[in-house]
Amino acid sequence: MASETTQLIRNYEQPKIYDSFPSSTFTKPIYRLYPERWYGLAMIALLNMSIIFCCFSFAPIANTSASYFDVSLTAINMLPMEYMLVYLVMPPFSNAILDKYGVKFGLLIAATLNAFGAIIRYFSICQTARQTKFLLVLIGQSISAIANPFVQITPTKYVMMWFGEKERTTATMIASIANPVAGALSYFIIPQIGDDTTRVPYVLLATAVFASILVLPTLLMKERPRTPPTYSAVTPSEKMLPGIKKLVNNKNFWILLGSFATINGFRSALLGLLSVIFVSYGYSEIEAGKIGTIMIISGIAGAISLSLLVDKYHVHRFVLKICAPIIGLLFFSLVFIVREDNLYFIESVCAIIGFLQLSLIPIFLELAVECSYPISANTSAALLYTGSGFMGVIATIVMDYLRASNENENAKMTKSLWFEGIIVLIAGFSVLFYNSRDLRWDAEQRGNSHIRNSLPND
Repeated sequence: MASETTQLIRNYEQPKIYDSFPSSTFTKPIYRLYPERWYGLAMIALLNMSIIFCCFSFAPIANTSASYFDVSLTAINMLPMEYMLVYLVMPPFSNAILDKYGVKFGLLIAATLNAFGAIIRYFSICQTARQTKFLLVLIGQSISAIANPFVQITPTKYVMMWFGEKERTTATMIASIANPVAGALSYFIIPQIGDDTTRVPYVLLATAVFASILVLPTLLMKERPRTPPTYSAVTPSEKMLPGIKKLVNNKNFWILLGSFATINGFRSALLGLLSVIFVSYGYSEIEAGKIGTIMIISGIAGAISLSLLVDKYHVHRFVLKICAPIIGLLFFSLVFIVREDNLYFIESVCAIIGFLQLSLIPIFLELAVECSYPISANTSAALLYTGSGFMGVIATIVMDYLRASNENENAKMTKSLWFEGIIVLIAGFSVLFYNSRDLRWDAEQRGNSHIRNSLPND
């Protein structure tokens, strides 16, 4: 075990450095953390945020956007769904590129596609024909959506390559919650920018500028550290197709997949329809944006506190089994709480949902790696987000259909809330059946123990 680990580390990234040590004197693995890891993590988070700002550019001002583009409210509601549809086909391709060419190359593709898509959307303001204007938005939105899988499935792989075992959940949290953080922030920022039809072009300009300035900093990232941070970082991983075959009979992984896909997918649908839902109950787009902001502020607080707790005490399963059922109950409670003149209770429940739901994203991702180890970390993340995209598409279509099935386009979305509440309630309680050991953690403890016991002291 010790000699195998030493050889893996010697071949990790820069053989010339390690070859300068005689084999007989290279007796201990070099596990080291580098400050550059935080730069790469920040770039993943910023790219995630930029892509989601493009995704939710119009959802917070759905009625205003529909008037500006002269299209139906349903057409605006379907724009975020492009990002979910992409997840039904793109993860195998983005995963293969990440495996073959590395994280930096994949992120550079994402940054370039996102900037290109955002710029095309901005050019739509130059068109006078209604069909051409909205067509350019659709094309730009689709290009930006293709960038999304490259970024979303990257955190677990990047964190395993760069971070220590006591900081992985926190690092995954920082990169992963950038997605919902940006979605919620968009409900605060965008209504302030595009508060009427004449200001919608400023929304397109802001997202294009933000996307464009991230391309060069992404190019400056490092692919991997000079020496590995942990034992698992140098352990060979299964590639995607062999890994998926092994996961077919992994009950615990499918429990995580089903629960994560439902909770995260329905959260995406809720964010995409947030303005429509609350406007139908008499609230303004500004008030709907305030609800999204409250969710994100509480979510950041929850994600930071619970991630630090989980990293310190390694209580992933305990936190999951407490928080996921509560999320299910809270989503179900929206059926009874979302009413006219009930803003205080709506904000309170959404604050708790945000606190718990954002906290669980890195925990789901880390547990998916733990129960499927040594399958590649980005394979498990790709499958989770593919499921999330699928459920998001289903949720958006069904919830919008239940709204549109009423004669009045702005009819209350009670049926939609019932549908969402029941499905998320079932998904939340399903995690109680999860009982896998933490396979990666166990392997690291065994590997470190063998090394300590078999190698001579300095």
